[in-house]
Amino acid sequence: MPRPIDRGGRPSKFTAANALAIVAEVTAGVPRDDAARAAGVGPSTVYRWLAKGRAGDPRFKAFADALRAADKRTAFGVRLGKIVSRMRPKDIWASGGF
Repeated sequence: MPRPIDRGGRPSKFTAANALAIVAEVTAGVPRDDAARAAGVGPSTVYRWLAKGRAGDPRFKAFADALRAADKRTAFGVRLGKIVSRMRPKDIWASGGF
């Protein structure tokens, strides 16, 4: 079996564990920059990975798609929280009150 070509340089921090940690943090409402730092990755590195994924690089596409979905879920949760926080108790429907 041939050995992989050694291209030198530092190994990438793009691992499944780091990608999942970042996506999980963003889904929980943590800003992207803070999620990146918590995973031990610089924010600019995460944005570079996103750019590559959006450009169609197969190594980063799933990560970019997952992070986009996490952003949408977080944005929906924030909007829903703002709506609910503005509601008065009489506006909230209670089950069994038909």
